Amino acid sequence: MKSPMEGIESPKQEKKIPFFLSFDQVMRLFNAPDIDTYLGFRDRTMMELLYSSGIRVSELSLLNRLDLSLSTRTIRVKGKGKKERVVPITQTLPVG
Repeated sequence: MKSPMEGIESPKQEKKIPFFLSFDQVMRLFNAPDIDTYLGFRDRTMMELLYSSGIRVSELSLLNRLDLSLSTRTIRVKGKGKKERVVPITQTLPVG
């Protein structure tokens, strides 16, 4: 028995162009937290880490202190499917 749907193509979905921030918008975002406070310092560090490393927000949320290696300036990231990878961190990140 043949399916009545055989030979019918599904409609193509329009691919949207990704939205991105300008350099000025990124700098305003980075300068928004008050880095003289613990929470502001944390927020700025998280933003810079996301921006410079390309890790996902979900991967950032899974990081803990043991994932950071200051000697090699890397972080161990747990990604999709419980896969792990080592990601370098930039010199400008305020770690320590």
